Amino acid sequence: MIPRKELTARELLDRFGLMPEEELATLLGITVKTLKNRRHADLPAFVKAGRRRLFRAESVQAYLDAHTVTATPA
Repeated sequence: MIPRKELTARELLDRFGLMPEEELATLLGITVKTLKNRRHADLPAFVKAGRRRLFRAESVQAYLDAHTVTATPA
């Protein structure tokens, strides 16, 4: 029998395209506490895993695209 390699939590998150809230908070330049206090309507879609919120990479990209401000020429 070939032994199976145990996947780390990080490898599983990467495999399913998920980002923990600590990484999203860092990306947005806010604290995890601020992220937790935001209303669900002002967050990318997420998956609940116990007490944790895991954000889908596609949802984070869509959120960033929707909140991108383009400079207008003066």
